[in-house]
Amino acid sequence: MRSPHPVLTALTLLLAGTVLAGCANTPSSPELTTPDVLYLNELQHGDVDSHPIDIRIARGRDTCVSLDKRATVPGAVNALRRDFFPDQASVVVIAAIRHYCPHHHGLLTVPQRG
Repeated sequence: MRSPHPVLTALTLLLAGTVLAGCANTPSSPELTTPDVLYLNELQHGDVDSHPIDIRIARGRDTCVSLDKRATVPGAVNALRRDFFPDQASVVVIAAIRHYCPHHHGLLTVPQRG
């Protein structure tokens, strides 16, 4: 496997440090892992940052558990609608797959028509 581009790796680490520093002063901040930081960053870019960090992380991890149990992507999005608007729920599911359960990345691929 090819090693990642050094500049991309450096930018990712810088971004992770910046996000972690911003969360350090929050009294109830959970201990964040690298996947947590990347996931939260993607949610922030998708305008899904109004919920507490622990809720956002829990919903992302719950999404992966649901997908592990054979839930569909639309089903996972629908399950999040009690906490998020539909467009936000889509961002949560995509970010969760990318950062918490990349083994489900194939679920994001649109089949080719032949």
